Amino acid sequence: TVWHVLSILQEQFSNMVGANTYLTPAGAQGFAPHYDDIEAFVIQLEGKKHWRVYAPRQQAEMLPRFSSSNFSQMEIGEPILEIVLEAGDLLYFPRGFIHQGDCLPEAHSLHITVSSYLEYMGVINTDADDPRRTVFLQKIRTLLTKLMDYAPV
Repeated sequence: TVWHVLSILQEQFSNMVGANTYLTPAGAQGFAPHYDDIEAFVIQLEGKKHWRVYAPRQQAEMLPRFSSSNFSQMEIGEPILEIVLEAGDLLYFPRGFIHQGDCLPEAHSLHITVSSYLEYMGVINTDADDPRRTVFLQKIRTLLTKLMDYAPV
């Protein structure tokens, strides 16, 4: 079950982990562009969702302690990643990365976002060559794969 996977992730991350489920109708957008104060793992359960992810606009936004207010398209520039998630796909974005998702005209979207507040593995260590990071990321992949296998994808 989802709560079981979350409890395992909490143990691995050594902090709180949460999950939210989002259902968005075809052709709709749930939220304006924004960044969060959490690490986000988006698992697409049904349908499709078009995502755009943008780099933080300034250094102070890289590891924010609070979520942002909504941004206009003019404030955020060009995306560094643009992708359509389909059932079974996984997308990760670190806290501070601006993102927005919208549904295609022909498909609704149901996804679950697993979130955590990681102080040591996210953006700050992306260039570090540390075997602990490789082991940690493999554990996370394994746990998220279990969640995806359990979910009705």
